[in-house]
Amino acid sequence: MFRQFNKYVDSFLFLGYPYDATDEIHGFNFEQMNEIAGEKVKYVCRGGLFGGHKDYIREANGTYYSLLNSTLEKGLMGTEESIFAIMAHKEPHIYRNFMLDGNGLVVKFTEALVKDNVKLQPIPKNYKPTPKVIDQEHISNLKTNLYILTFNFPEQLLHTIESMKKVPEWLEKPHLVLLDNSTNSKAKTKNKRIAKKYNFEYIHLGKNSGICGGRQAAAEHFHESDADYYFFFEDDMTSNNQEEEGNFCRNGLRKYIPNLYEILHKIIIKEDFDFLKLSFTEVYWDNNIQTSWYNVPQNIRTEFWPDYDKLPINGSDPNAPRTKFNIVNNVDGISYIDGEVTYTNWPMIMSKKGNQKVFIDTKWANPYEQTWMSYVFQEQKKGNIKAAVLLASPIWHDRIKYYKPEERREN
Repeated sequence: MFRQFNKYVDSFLFLGYPYDATDEIHGFNFEQMNEIAGEKVKYVCRGGLFGGHKDYIREANGTYYSLLNSTLEKGLMGTEESIFAIMAHKEPHIYRNFMLDGNGLVVKFTEALVKDNVKLQPIPKNYKPTPKVIDQEHISNLKTNLYILTFNFPEQLLHTIESMKKVPEWLEKPHLVLLDNSTNSKAKTKNKRIAKKYNFEYIHLGKNSGICGGRQAAAEHFHESDADYYFFFEDDMTSNNQEEEGNFCRNGLRKYIPNLYEILHKIIIKEDFDFLKLSFTEVYWDNNIQTSWYNVPQNIRTEFWPDYDKLPINGSDPNAPRTKFNIVNNVDGISYIDGEVTYTNWPMIMSKKGNQKVFIDTKWANPYEQTWMSYVFQEQKKGNIKAAVLLASPIWHDRIKYYKPEERREN
């Protein structure tokens, strides 16, 4: 029974049983109980079996004694089940409920656990679900892929891997996949050796499929895999390490975050984001600028920016619209912000359903980064894609080898 328990308890669980009261519940004045609970109390919670995650046990302890003190001061007293019932009715998104039969026997719950068929009472529509508490054990049971796309310069690939070796979680925790666009036979041979040395699954894409062709290949490989999340890096996207502790990017944000791999997973799971970008500051654009403005069709630009829908004749516009953000939150002291975060090919962690929405449900024969940028923005406006970006910049573009301009391809 206990092996199944954790599957059904993200926060705190009570076992309730229907109770049709008129004057009192276990001696507690019924009218006063309803007033404190904020609604008519329809069930009582058993004192024999309850519990949950340690973080919510701590919270429940504080809530319980606060209610106990305040009700005793009012001359109201019943049993612990009276207080539990108030807690469950007052905050049903935290104190989840499994409904027993009228006799209150716990065996109905234990049998459901053994059969792996526990059905909790739904959270009322006017309450938001309680964020999941994600711990190290939960993350260690997830499967995450990390893709690096490379082209013709093994030295550049090694340069990025060397940066990751200084933040070893990148190379030790995910399943590593090297996507090779190389057209140079010597480069392909060296890339295969690098892949073997650092435990990458090696995949040659058959040609120079371009940056976006490689991005699409990563999305399709992930879609067919059994992984839960994935990261995508180009071979010039390096990871800042402890040497950057105390340093800040041009937007005044931290350049190094310890334990970044775990924190990224905690955030995307807690918030159920489709994707979470790893760096607020990029090379040419930062995430405070809504660069989709440049790339959406004119009718979309006019629809959402009716007072500023004319593009500059050349180059960038210093008054380009800013990104509309929603809420700043933090996990383990690391802040992030959600909203209409612009899609770019910069490193991000992406979920299975996010990948499905961005790359699988709709495909283009020859996609550009601007194509995905425009599409994602429009889907965000429809409420179909939920994204965020770290308020930090732990990834940086660092190219040390340059190929001929004519060899650079988008797709």
